[in-house]
Amino acid sequence: LTLSSQVGGRLKSYLGEDNTETLIKYVDDIYLKFGAPNKLYGIGDEVDEIKRKASLVELHLIPVPVRHLGTEHCCSVLKAMRDYLIPRLEFKLEAMASTLIVDNGQVKGVETEAGERFDCRYLVLAPGREGADWLSTEETKN
Repeated sequence: LTLSSQVGGRLKSYLGEDNTETLIKYVDDIYLKFGAPNKLYGIGDEVDEIKRKASLVELHLIPVPVRHLGTEHCCSVLKAMRDYLIPRLEFKLEAMASTLIVDNGQVKGVETEAGERFDCRYLVLAPGREGADWLSTEETKN
């Protein structure tokens, strides 16, 4: 996990720096709760010294704290998250969403390409990069 709003992504442009940092801390705390290692990489005296040396040749190093999960921790952390969520919500994996069901500006469900309809109070979509254009189109329609 990259724990800085200073590099990567555009979340800061949507939420502002303070809200982004708050959200990063919130997500990091969740990962820790589910067993992520406490150790952070990318910070400390050694990084400070590299930053100082970089500045001597007019380079700007942005230190970024990283919580490295690695294969050994990633599987167990994600399994713990899944085990926590399974009794609390319904997963529908590998289903292609086709239409968001919206009422008065609120998402009330989703219809799949197979014609299944799922009404819901809350909806988490994970369309990936392939579905990003579709999601943008759905958002514009509603």
